[in-house]
Amino acid sequence: MTTARTGGGRILVLVLAGVVLVALVACSTLAVLVWNSGREPAARSLLVRNERPTPITIRVVKPAAEHEYQVLGGDAEALPVNDDCAQVQRIALDEAGTEVARADGVCETMTWIFAADGGIRLEAGRIEPTG
Repeated sequence: MTTARTGGGRILVLVLAGVVLVALVACSTLAVLVWNSGREPAARSLLVRNERPTPITIRVVKPAAEHEYQVLGGDAEALPVNDDCAQVQRIALDEAGTEVARADGVCETMTWIFAADGGIRLEAGRIEPTG
């Protein structure tokens, strides 16, 4: 009779250990979900860096709307990249309103650099000024 109780006790201990393990995993998963819910997802953006002394206007043309952003000389502006990114035209205009560059269909985080020497380049990722 003692043997039957010991065997039943072992089963009970194993069942309880399993329940505790499942509860621990569930609580850990819930904690991770709660932690991540308070964090913003990494937003995609087009960082416009104007290293020139004069302002640049960026005209953003979407299927349903058009916006203009002015980036002052020596300044930078992060423009959002949304889900309709493939259809969006981004046109850079100088002070006279003349088109100097385009960055159409940008769908990832990139940096559009208007260098002081007149050069213009589009680079992958967010590249902050070094000086």
